[in-house]
Amino acid sequence: MALTYSQKRYIQDNYQKISSENIAKTLNISLDDVNNHIQKFYNNFNKKIKLSHNSHEALPEVIDISFQNWIKKHWINLLILLFFILIVYANGLMSDLVSDDIPAIVDIEKQLQSPSYLTLNPTFFPRAIQYFLAYKIGGVTPIYYRLFNIFFHIGTVWMVYAIVPFFSRKKLMPFLVASLVAVHPIMVESVTWISGGIYAQTAFSILISFYFYLKYRQSGSRRLILLSLFFYLLALTTSEKIIIYPGILFVYEFVFYNVWKTWPRILPYFVISFVWLLFIMTRVNDRIQYLEQIGSLDFGKNVYNPLEQIPTAVATYLELIFWPDKLTLYHSEFRLNLYQFFYLAGIFLVYVGVTIYTYFKNKTLFFWLTLFFITLIPTMNPLGLSWIAAERYVYLGSIGVYFFVAYFLAKLIDTKKYQAVGYVLVSFILVALSVRSIVRNIDWQTQDNLWLATGKTSPSDPKTHNNLGDVYARRGDWKKSAEEFATAIRINPKYPDAYYNLGNLYRTLKKYDEAMPLFERTLALNPNVWQAHQNIAVINFERGDIVGAESHLKKALEISPENSTLHSNLGIVYYQLNKKQEALNEFQLAVQLEPKNENAKAWIQKMLSEK
Repeated sequence: MALTYSQKRYIQDNYQKISSENIAKTLNISLDDVNNHIQKFYNNFNKKIKLSHNSHEALPEVIDISFQNWIKKHWINLLILLFFILIVYANGLMSDLVSDDIPAIVDIEKQLQSPSYLTLNPTFFPRAIQYFLAYKIGGVTPIYYRLFNIFFHIGTVWMVYAIVPFFSRKKLMPFLVASLVAVHPIMVESVTWISGGIYAQTAFSILISFYFYLKYRQSGSRRLILLSLFFYLLALTTSEKIIIYPGILFVYEFVFYNVWKTWPRILPYFVISFVWLLFIMTRVNDRIQYLEQIGSLDFGKNVYNPLEQIPTAVATYLELIFWPDKLTLYHSEFRLNLYQFFYLAGIFLVYVGVTIYTYFKNKTLFFWLTLFFITLIPTMNPLGLSWIAAERYVYLGSIGVYFFVAYFLAKLIDTKKYQAVGYVLVSFILVALSVRSIVRNIDWQTQDNLWLATGKTSPSDPKTHNNLGDVYARRGDWKKSAEEFATAIRINPKYPDAYYNLGNLYRTLKKYDEAMPLFERTLALNPNVWQAHQNIAVINFERGDIVGAESHLKKALEISPENSTLHSNLGIVYYQLNKKQEALNEFQLAVQLEPKNENAKAWIQKMLSEK
């Protein structure tokens, strides 16, 4: 049927704004007439993927229905996904505070008691609000902090379920992809580990942003683009690593639209990222200092070769996604021989080859495989400001791989001949991944579990041995504890925590001659370790050097002026020096800072009774 002039003009004016299906409905003409006209007159432009003969799967038009009706239509699948998550993470809910949770919660408990805590780092306020609320509800009880992570993981899974229909007409695809997100063990670190929850939170916010962007591309509503920008900003206030998000939108526009014409739509995202990058650059030194203090001195000091770093990192993630056996907090085993490097490089080249192939054969798969890589770019900087690989880094990007896998599983199920095989395979994969996730949760239940598991997979990381030293010390195995601390020092001779912990062990065992130089070395590497000054003061006090004890306690208080225990100890020193009034002042200040300081209260009563 020949098109009228007005019909042609309408198509030409709106084909980049409105889907071909909607144009056909509006003009009451066939979809083929619309597509043929666009192809005939605009063959030199990049068109939507649905018009491309190279694509095996056209982008579907998602019907715009109310939220209430959407829930009514999908509530069963959403509940099943929720059930998957609850089953997989049930044994991790009551896990202890471990690793970074302790300095982030326990060590700053006094700050959490005050609303001023919310202003300490205003650019990352969403996490501060969560911790503040969790503390008000349950103090330092871990489950109240972890429930936020569970909520964000549920939100991420449901958002994936909502987004996949924008890319696939296959009915099973949303459920398959979301199920893999729900139960895959590589996600556990970002859910069960409280401090890792920022990655689940960031993914949830950015997927909401992406969802609104996809809706905006279909409807053109400015309200939707504003909502998308808002949730992008919210994601940035959780993790700066999501600064690469505009790159995902660029690839989306490049693949499915004519980005050279539509770039103004994504320009605001790039502007936000640029401004945020300027802010991040002012904090690089803080990041390096932090990594030095925790014993990661290679970070920020050595420059990685991208030709080695990128293939190694990408291949490691892919290996963990497809065979998640060596899950660990510290992925440190990257001193590779030639065979090991070629093995990882081979995996990387297969990924690159498959991604290039999909560009010509199925651009939807190309987009999702590219998303996997783009999300990792901020963590693969050559300056070493991030780990080469960490499971939490790939929380968002792994969704791209899940989409790729789910596509072929859905295709298998759609084939009548192999439909039963497909369902059995999907069931087996989900059960196997769920079991592995449940086992991985056990590693996070206690500090001892975590570090013993980490020791098996990350033996060359000094922090692993430092933490194992703590494990054996808690168990009373002093010899094994000392060996682990010494191993940490041997691996990294500039690791202050290991020196301090070994010194503290010797002090506990009354081996003062061995302990003293270790505390001095600790302070040489990190002058802010007030605990080292405190322990030197204890040794001096035990040796009868009361003046020396006073000196180091004062130095400790310069670093930690509101430490109740330090003031109490200084009060004891003053008492021994017969400085009774100064001693009483210190005890009273100790109680003022910490009303539960029973030792200081006892000394106050003792001194008042002596008057």
